[in-house]
Amino acid sequence: MRVDRSNDKISSDKINFDKISSDKMSSGKMSSHNKSEQVHILVVEDSVTQALKLQFTLEEEGYYVSLVSNGVKALEFIKTSRPTIIISDVIMPEMDGFELCKKIKESETFKELPVIILTSLNNPNDVIRGLESGASHFLMKPCSDAYLISRIKFVLANIAMRIDRGTGIDVGVEIFFRGKKQFLSADRFQMLDLLLSTYEDSVQKQSELEAANNELIIAIESLESSRKELVQAKEKEERARKDAERAKEEAERAREEAELSKEEAEQAREEAELSKEEAERANRAKTEFLANMSHEIRTPMNSV
Repeated sequence: MRVDRSNDKISSDKINFDKISSDKMSSGKMSSHNKSEQVHILVVEDSVTQALKLQFTLEEEGYYVSLVSNGVKALEFIKTSRPTIIISDVIMPEMDGFELCKKIKESETFKELPVIILTSLNNPNDVIRGLESGASHFLMKPCSDAYLISRIKFVLANIAMRIDRGTGIDVGVEIFFRGKKQFLSADRFQMLDLLLSTYEDSVQKQSELEAANNELIIAIESLESSRKELVQAKEKEERARKDAERAKEEAERAREEAELSKEEAEQAREEAELSKEEAERANRAKTEFLANMSHEIRTPMNSV
């Protein structure tokens, strides 16, 4: 139930939680017969999103759920319809969760109602305020749906047992906590419930922390594997780049050699042309020499 509540706070006149509950019954999901047989849970929550999320989760488990938006409305509600369990947020307008719990526990009519306080428990004083107000259970936020249901079942089981065994004995104790003296008046069952719920929440958070830590380890290992693959890919790319540079250099050398061979071939062709011209000149000179010799020989013989 990890819900962002930064923009979800509302005042009690901006939503009619009673209308939501009545609409739910008229839709056929709950009949009056079913209501009498079911566990009735009152959710006191000023966040629409959170309230409806709790309602949906609890109704999926077969519980009958009513919604009110603050502690004042909760006190008015229980006078006409007594719930089995109350789940209350802490920070709400008009009356917060601790004050609501204190008012309930001060009432002879309703003091046996179990109240589960929804809190982040980021302040150690919340435990003291819980004991002072008479809260018997803490539920740390955020929590999973499965853990929420397990806490509800735990509370219901304790209700059944204590009906059989009777109530606890009121005790008073003075303690020194966070630099202040505190006098706590609470029965032994409340102290035990609060201790167990706080301890169980701590165990649950520790389990979630360990699970998150394991996921982090897996993510780090995956990241390391990806890093190694990236390094290998870069090394492969670097090798390919060097091979390409070598191939380019070899191609350049081959081009230069080809250019050189072309120049040599051109030079050889020019030399051949020159040799041909010289041979032709020599051939012409020979021909002219023979012609002259033949003319000179013929001329004296003609005289004879």
